[in-house]
Amino acid sequence: MMIISSAEAAISSISIFTLLKTGDKFLDLSNISYNFYFLLDLSAFLQYFHYCSDCIDTIHSRQDLLDIPEDQLGTLCGEIRQFLVQNVSRTGGHLASNLGIVETTVAIHRVFDTSRDRLVFDVGHQCYVHKMLTGRMDRFDTLRQRGGLSGFPKPCESVHDAFIAGHASNAVSVALGMARARTMEGADYHVLALMGDGALTGGLAYEGFNNA
Repeated sequence: MMIISSAEAAISSISIFTLLKTGDKFLDLSNISYNFYFLLDLSAFLQYFHYCSDCIDTIHSRQDLLDIPEDQLGTLCGEIRQFLVQNVSRTGGHLASNLGIVETTVAIHRVFDTSRDRLVFDVGHQCYVHKMLTGRMDRFDTLRQRGGLSGFPKPCESVHDAFIAGHASNAVSVALGMARARTMEGADYHVLALMGDGALTGGLAYEGFNNA
């Protein structure tokens, strides 16, 4: 089981320091920085950017994501942020926390296959990029709408959503249970607990750490 920590976008510039190993090489996202977290004027932000979708429009499966060269990942992450701003500004939803987890989510999906590997979110509202990369991008105009795309992981919505999660500090405990069940069954897949934003505000998170 892996525990990954992600901070909410609460600072004006962020760098991703995590190196995730892919075979014999490392995916290094440490040089990717963005400076657009304080969205005090959303209309000015949208005017500053001309929406470009050269990379993002090619992603229809995990293999499409793997086919993007590493030197284009920064461009992809920028396009994802533009997509989020344009769509969430219309439907409502959690914007800042998803802008802050773009690189982390892209890196996870480059290394792990969430159609079989289990990715457990806490908090669940940081799953927007995950949903974009798992075939649900064309439904974002229905985000948080009746009958539309859920704003949280939802197993009945996609095989890529391992567990429905809100803001319960339970990701480590849930992932640990999944990992132990996997071992008992003799199965072979990875289990990840993605701890973000306010997940460490509940005691259950620390009970999970103790058990893990």
